[in-house]
This record gives sequence, structure tokens and C-alpha cells, in this order.
Amino acid sequence: MVFCRGDSKSVKAISDLLKDYGSYSGQHCNCTKSLIYAGGMSQERHKYLADIIGFSRAVPPFIYLGVPIFVGRPKAGNTEKKNIVTVAWKVCCKHKNEGGLGILSLKDYNHATNIYLCWKFMNDNQNWSQVLKARVLRNGRIIKCAIKSSIWHGIKEAYGTVMENCIWSVGSGRRVNFWIDNWLREPLVNTFHINAKYHFDLNSMVRNWWIHQAWSIKDNILQALPNQLPLLANVSITDEEIDDCFVWKNTITGHLSLKEAFNVVVNPKPCSTWRSFPWDIDTPLAHSMIVWRFIHNKLPTDENLKIRAFSFPSLCSLCFSCCESSSHLFFECSFAKHIWNWFAGISQI
Repeated sequence: MVFCRGDSKSVKAISDLLKDYGSYSGQHCNCTKSLIYAGGMSQERHKYLADIIGFSRAVPPFIYLGVPIFVGRPKAGNTEKKNIVTVAWKVCCKHKNEGGLGILSLKDYNHATNIYLCWKFMNDNQNWSQVLKARVLRNGRIIKCAIKSSIWHGIKEAYGTVMENCIWSVGSGRRVNFWIDNWLREPLVNTFHINAKYHFDLNSMVRNWWIHQAWSIKDNILQALPNQLPLLANVSITDEEIDDCFVWKNTITGHLSLKEAFNVVVNPKPCSTWRSFPWDIDTPLAHSMIVWRFIHNKLPTDENLKIRAFSFPSLCSLCFSCCESSSHLFFECSFAKHIWNWFAGISQI
């Protein structure tokens, strides 16, 4: 499978490439078995491009090596017809304790890996980190213009989240900006409400305010920091070259793992017993799925199908007296009541 732009120049280039490959290798392309797919263009233009390369025309969707290839986003599992999607995908991706199926969301996982990569970028001194910092950091602040990089876009999106959840642990004070970085619970630019347009002019590091083994901070600044004074008293800078480091606030060790980054993204809720009980280890999975769909009122009963624009007469196939619905099948039907009474009897409830 080869992808290219839908213009004559690109198709001609592909045609020449296939001919050159055939002349050198002896393996020629069979045009009668080859197809050219196109989307978002007229039939006339599609025919024009097919005539250039000599392939037959076709339109998506189609199956390639068992994988459906289609244009846009499918609304159901089958790309050729619209099925009934009964449960939202975001619900399925929730943890079982939150009423979901525990399916890993690739979108959330990608966001978590970006957070973890941003943490490594800010806290590590490896070669890749130092090179990227030299390109994107100016006076400790990230640049706003775009650069050509395969990883910077993801790191930049996660930068705000990392800054909110981290605090600097001051060592030598050479890497920590006195005004902008968070080393006293919140950045001092926030404490003094300094406009963001002046941040690039605030270049002094924490080390510059430590003179003769003591803090050299003006009284008017100290008076504006009543809540930070106890924290400031606990910060001591020595002449030893102890590196400043980032500390993740929500962990015991101060380090961030990929699992903890994922928890930041999904923000797991406390365990809910009624939501997790269908997944008991002794319950067959097929029965658990039925109970889970019942809890979400997503069983394909006649009542739910009518909501989705299906029109047909409805009647319970067990009691033949009422319309079929989830509540009727499990609680109101005479057959269901008989089952519940039998279960209560043997369980002595």
C-alpha cells in the first residue's frame, strides 16, 4: 500500500517509481490486480488519476491485511454499515470501580506519556534534554514559537500540568529562578501579581539572593511574604555544587512514574462497591457483561431499541403481558418474580 497526494504530479511519480523498481528487480506491478483509492474528489478526477497510473478505480472502505481502511471516523465497529453503539467509548474506558470496563484509553495513555516525558525533560541532564532545553528555553521559560521536533509538541502540551504538580527543591540555587519558578509553594510572580509580559526580564536566580551564608532580601519583599517566611527559613544554600531538582508533590519519593502520570490524567475516583460487584472473580464474564449493561440501562430491549428509532410491536416473551424493558425483565415480570422468590427461599433471605 502506497499513499500519496491526489494530484497528477504525485501519481505520476508513483507510476515512475514502480516502473523503475520493475526494471531493476524484474518484479513488475500487475495493473489488472492493482487499485487506486481516492476520497473527497469527483469521479472525473479519480478516473483521470487512474488513467495516469493504469490502475482500476475503487473507493473506501476496504479491508487490507484484515484491517478496515476508511475515510474519517467510523460510528460503529463495521465500517460498511451503521450499528447501534449502546455505550459511549469514554464510559468503557473508565475503571471498573467507576462503572466502566477498564479499557485503556490510548488518548489518556498518550497524554500520560507526554507528562512523564516532560518531567524527564525538566529534571534530567541527559544529552537529549540539554539539547532540547537549549532550543526551547529562554531564561527558564519556554518559547512560544514552533520548532521542528518530533517530541516537543507533546512536551509543550504537558508543561502546564507538570508545573502545577511540581515544586523545586533548592540545592545550589543556580537553576531556580527566584521570581518565576515554584520553590515557595507558589511562584513569586503570582504572589506579587506581576504581569506576564515582564516575566522575561526577571532573570535573577535564587543563588543571587543568598550572600554570606544568609538571605539578602529587601524588607519590603519579606513583608509581602508572611506565609512563605517559614519556608524560606528552611531553605539553606551551601557552597557545595548540589544540583537543584524537581519534586513531584503528590508522591512520597518526589519522583514521577508513568503509572502516577496516568493517574493524574484519569483522576481515579474512590471505589464504588455497587459498580464493581459484577466483576466478581467467581462470576462468568458473560453474566458480568449482562449485569454491567443492565446497570447502565444499555441492554438491547424493545424499549431501548424504540428510543433508537426502531418501530415494532413489543411484548415480553416470558409473561406475554407487558412491553419488554430492563426493569420489567428483571423485576416486574411474573417469571422474574418467581425466580427472585425461589432465590430468596434457598438463601433464607
